[in-house]
Amino acid sequence: MPLAIMFSAMAALFLAAAMSHWQETTMLYARNDAVRQADAAIYASCLICCRDMSILPEGTGPVSIRPFPGKNIEVLVSRRMHGLYDMLTFKVRLPGGGERCSARLIGKSADMTGSSVMIKDTGMDISIGDECLIESTLYVPKGRYRPVSHAGSGRHRLSGKLDIRKSPAAFPCTDVRADEALKMIYADSCGDNVFLSDMDSIPDMTVSARSVTVGSKFRNSVQIFARDSIVLEDGAFLEYPSGIHVMSPGGMIVMKGNSVVEGYAIVSSTGGNQDYGTGQINYIQTDSATVRGLVIVDGKADIRGTVTGSLYLSYPISRTGRGYSPMTLRGLTQIDKCSLPYPVFLSGAAGMEVAKVLPPEFQTSHNKETMQ
Repeated sequence: MPLAIMFSAMAALFLAAAMSHWQETTMLYARNDAVRQADAAIYASCLICCRDMSILPEGTGPVSIRPFPGKNIEVLVSRRMHGLYDMLTFKVRLPGGGERCSARLIGKSADMTGSSVMIKDTGMDISIGDECLIESTLYVPKGRYRPVSHAGSGRHRLSGKLDIRKSPAAFPCTDVRADEALKMIYADSCGDNVFLSDMDSIPDMTVSARSVTVGSKFRNSVQIFARDSIVLEDGAFLEYPSGIHVMSPGGMIVMKGNSVVEGYAIVSSTGGNQDYGTGQINYIQTDSATVRGLVIVDGKADIRGTVTGSLYLSYPISRTGRGYSPMTLRGLTQIDKCSLPYPVFLSGAAGMEVAKVLPPEFQTSHNKETMQ
């Protein structure tokens, strides 16, 4: 009799344990299924927003999106500028408590805007050295350029099927949101002189100061805004989505050997009112430096090396043994194929796409699960 009681008790314990395990497994499956549905809803909501950003007006709080008709899944989406990209934050409440959150940087689709090289029409002719390689549409003053031979170089690589057009007198416009964002960024300048070393490892930060120097061992994503100068030491690598921006009457960007920027490099120094033939150089990019994305220099630019994407220049100059040659482009390799989304302010086609899914520290909600 005691043996039968013992077996009955063991069977009851086993059944209770099995039921508990089954309940836990069922709850875990339901939780995972809810998380998968929330992730799908966030992904679909992001696609909806990229197709039409007008549904997300700034300053109005989060917007509710129901991406799946017939399903009771609501995604709350907020929008704000993060440097010169848009940052979208998504939040979905999960059944049983908690939230699923994600933050993403959004840029303008390079596939829709296309790549080009534009020399602004300032009334002066442009000379282009035969060692240059340009793959995109070339906009030059009066729709023509003067080829300049270089001793020992090969065939002029701008001939053939290159699409050459007459350049306008102004760059593509920026929108009001970008102008307001830049005013706020420069108003909140964090100091006079900032040095970014290999120890500055927080990704996707923005830095605003009078002058910024990026050390040779730096490798991370950052957007830098400086009133006077930005210097990238030899080997500095700004990973996508990064950017460097100078806005000052005498602003300057210097990219030394083997430095790389993935995103944008912009100098807005003259406002279109300066005599480009005078004053200091505003942009220097050495032969081994690279920008993947967008370069805009409203000033004097001594640019060599590689640009993968679009390039807009007001007054290119070229070093010679006796100084500088005005309105001359030499030593530049411009590659048309750029899949990196541009900053959102650039005028053109309205197509947007995700530049990056941001790390957890950019999530703003508590009691959440983070999607990456």
